[in-house]
Amino acid sequence: MLLLFAKPAMGDTVAAATGVGSATLWGGAIAIGLIATAGWLGFAVGASRRKKSATGQTGCKSQNSHGAAQDCPEIHRKNNGDGVSLRATDSQLNLTEVIHQSAEAIIVTDTEFKIRYANPAVTTILGYAPQNLSGKKVDLLISKINERATLEDMSLARSKGLHWSGRVIGKKVDGVPLEMEMDISPIRDAENKIVAFTHLMYDISMKTQLEEQVRQSMKMQAVGRLAGGIAHDFNNHLTVIKGYCDLLMQEAQQDDSSLDCIEQISWATKQATKLTGSLLAFSRKKVLKPSLLNPADALAEMEKPLAVLGEDITLTIKTPENSGSICVDTVRFQQTVMNLATNARDAMGGAGQLTIELSNVELDRDHARSHPDTKSGRHVLMSFTDTGAGMDSETLTHVFEPFFTTKSKGKGTGLGLAMVYSFVKQSGGHIDISSEKGTGTTFRLYIPQAKSTAEEGTEIMDTHPTKKQPRRILLVEDDHAVRRLVARVLVEDGYSVVETGDPTEAAGLMRQSSQPIDLLVSDVVMPEMNGPEMAAQLRQTDPNLKVLFMSGFSEETVISQGVPSNMEHFLHKPFTPQQICKKIADVLTESSATPQGTYESETSLQQTR
Repeated sequence: MLLLFAKPAMGDTVAAATGVGSATLWGGAIAIGLIATAGWLGFAVGASRRKKSATGQTGCKSQNSHGAAQDCPEIHRKNNGDGVSLRATDSQLNLTEVIHQSAEAIIVTDTEFKIRYANPAVTTILGYAPQNLSGKKVDLLISKINERATLEDMSLARSKGLHWSGRVIGKKVDGVPLEMEMDISPIRDAENKIVAFTHLMYDISMKTQLEEQVRQSMKMQAVGRLAGGIAHDFNNHLTVIKGYCDLLMQEAQQDDSSLDCIEQISWATKQATKLTGSLLAFSRKKVLKPSLLNPADALAEMEKPLAVLGEDITLTIKTPENSGSICVDTVRFQQTVMNLATNARDAMGGAGQLTIELSNVELDRDHARSHPDTKSGRHVLMSFTDTGAGMDSETLTHVFEPFFTTKSKGKGTGLGLAMVYSFVKQSGGHIDISSEKGTGTTFRLYIPQAKSTAEEGTEIMDTHPTKKQPRRILLVEDDHAVRRLVARVLVEDGYSVVETGDPTEAAGLMRQSSQPIDLLVSDVVMPEMNGPEMAAQLRQTDPNLKVLFMSGFSEETVISQGVPSNMEHFLHKPFTPQQICKKIADVLTESSATPQGTYESETSLQQTR
């Protein structure tokens, strides 16, 4: 007998050539040992070998440690570069133990698919004792909830004596379904007659779970990119709507009948602005302002705001004596707590029990491996448990997607849980959810404990006077409607404006200008050349040129394009005419410009490295 012994991955082909025929098996060295040591095969394969011995062929017989008959060919070992070829007598390798200790369930059936051998892994994976399976149909281990096409394909392959491999739903001893990879191969004797079948089963539930987590993560990233792009385009339109609306309000008289209509338009634009802000936050491209926070103290301070949930909601907050600190954006933390609490109230129909609990946990490497988006180490676990209606598995797969909601029309935007997901991910943590119909829901937020202190950022309010002198402004904006609005606002505010929609024309316009350019007002992301690259080019001509950037993209995006991270000379769209005029006045009254060479996009930096 010659065994080609190697250890390929699951699904690789291993050939086992014997004196009575050959079989192509799957599953690595475990499958090879099966051919040599499955003792019951003596009645089939062994019979053929004994027949040959009677006609003059010699062979050696012994018994293995389990009492199974096995062949004893002469010792032979050869290294062929791809593996080791063994003739097994004195190789110190007990192939029976290879099968016995395998993590794969290995089952041998006769041609009627009755089980004749099962290794101990069957107990580990499916819960059955091997001795209790003897003589039973192997289909006992396969769930009926499999797709009909899968079962028919497998049955057809077996009936034709063909190899079959695929994913199936197995059935554990307690009836619980289990995802498995299964491989079925026929074993033939010297006359090429099928005498048995091997069934290899491997538990892939953890692998499937990881695959689903990766798919979900990729889906959320794609949705985030889409949301960020939509928010940018929408912000350009809102800038125009809001700008002209404010101009109309300035011109309208108090008794003008159209004033109420204009105010309604203005209110709607403000609501739409909040919506685009939420989209940018979900896309995880809104820059956070993290500071050191004690979550227990923060929750204590939120007890009064949480009281608005209603008198019929029983709120319980549990915190440890020494809660670990976390480094998060305080405002976003508070929004997350309110979003989860509000979601729980709605799920409970306005009455029930909500428990918010804090604890310190240590996530080990096994947990990190099973959750690709998290790291091991000390975390603060914040769980929200309600007694609401719960969710089914289909709802759970969509719960964090923006605009997905199970609430009735007009009851919610579907952005609350999307904002929670974004906050946790952007804070370096991960979120789990467990729920079943009729049993309530638990959200678990794992946020890394802070390793060092962080200073709480405070926003410095500008106190520059708005008084200005006549100045000339170079306006570069590729969106025609936005450019036209901004130009009109600036001209009405007393500025001289030179405008273009093409950043490559800016240098020429600056040289041709009859008077010096005092300020460049520019969009950030534009075709051919972005705003910071253009500003750096213009400063080669005038090192003291002052710059104000504007964009509907997120802060993270514009910083990656080269806008200074302090965002001091930046105005986010949509803005009002008053806001841009105030910002321009502030920039012009500063004593000096940002140093030359500051504006360089992330792409440009990568190209120069």
